[in-house]
Amino acid sequence: MGTNFRLESGTPRNSFGYHPTDAFARAYRAASFYTNSKPVPRGTYGRTPWITQLDLNLRYKPTWAHNKVTFVASGSNLLNAGHVTEFRQAAETAVNTPSPSFGLPSVFQSPRSARLSMSYDY
Repeated sequence: MGTNFRLESGTPRNSFGYHPTDAFARAYRAASFYTNSKPVPRGTYGRTPWITQLDLNLRYKPTWAHNKVTFVASGSNLLNAGHVTEFRQAAETAVNTPSPSFGLPSVFQSPRSARLSMSYDY
């Protein structure tokens, strides 16, 4: 039997936009800490939530099979936590043009899952 518990602190929520004066930086599109031509510090929009996940693994190797068969049951995210792990951080679609999807959730924690397997050693 094995368990794994994961606890991760959230990451900074940023606002990326187009650099107002540097043409080379603008070539990277909305990748600068500028929005509406003003500097925006890292983490201005807070942090993503903490991530928690509990996993379980059970293994059974019966003696009646001469230890050649192994049964495994695994479960991930047993508490079914469904936290948002990433938000859309591109605040502009062009210089000084707001992005309608800015701040929306874009990635979620994987849902609860289970896996059953059997192996045979020959």
